[in-house]
Amino acid sequence: MPSSARAASPAELRATAQKSIQFVKAKGVYWIESKKCASSHRIGNMVWGLTAAQKGGLQVSDQLDEWLECSNRDVMSKTEKGDIKGTKNKTGVVQIIQVNAVPGTDKYAELTRKLIPLLLTNQNEDGSWKPGGQLPSQKRDKAETTQVATMWIALAIIQNSPNTEPPTQLTKALAYFKDKPNGKSAEWYLASSLLARQLGNDELAEKRIAQLLAAQQDDGGWGWNLDEASNALATGMAFYALSKAKPTKLNSNSIIKDRDFLVSTQNNNGSWRVNRTKINKRDAPIETSIYWGATWALLGLSETMT
Repeated sequence: MPSSARAASPAELRATAQKSIQFVKAKGVYWIESKKCASSHRIGNMVWGLTAAQKGGLQVSDQLDEWLECSNRDVMSKTEKGDIKGTKNKTGVVQIIQVNAVPGTDKYAELTRKLIPLLLTNQNEDGSWKPGGQLPSQKRDKAETTQVATMWIALAIIQNSPNTEPPTQLTKALAYFKDKPNGKSAEWYLASSLLARQLGNDELAEKRIAQLLAAQQDDGGWGWNLDEASNALATGMAFYALSKAKPTKLNSNSIIKDRDFLVSTQNNNGSWRVNRTKINKRDAPIETSIYWGATWALLGLSETMT
């Protein structure tokens, strides 16, 4: 773990986040307009990052509510085969559920209640859920990808379950995690720490945080797989996880280095170079991974905004 750091100033952090907002908006709006709001891997990332930024006091857009409602409609719409889209891309639904919680209004709580049933469908016998969208082709073991998808889904179910007997799907999912090996990706440690915290297992959550801290690169960032070179996607995920630690580690040397990595490596257009997370051509940046990197970097930075 790095031992020294140059602390990015509050003004630098806000300027970096604001540049990222412009990139995320421009590419997201293009996608909405060209794809008629249909997206398996774009709109959820967009509205989550932008909503977090607005909550952090940054200037976003007066269209944000419109985009959020669009994302809720999209996952409830049907494919040409008659399937509800959200049942095929459950992690995308989870992203939108996380965003719905930010405004804290009855309107978005009602939208979430409509989305939760989508997560409960098509569970595997072992308690896991099949990864959807672009997840299965990512450059990590498929078993790890399945764990990550199931952790995100279980997290959303727990967050939105009444204080009564949990759904049987959740009980099966939690049993599925027993004795599973640790993953290698930053996302695995993020999802595992958030789920442990939600279950009240602070000891396990802090263990995952410590493991993330130990994997920080000398440049202050994290790799998609923790032994890889740093990028904004994994660094944003790690930052988000660290910001939820108890007590918060936002003032730790690691967080300072993390923020400086994002400030110093940002492109002029507000994006970051992020090599693709897929197995094929893993050493080349592509538009999708670049967009994911910008949204997660924005999420991580937004947690420091006051």
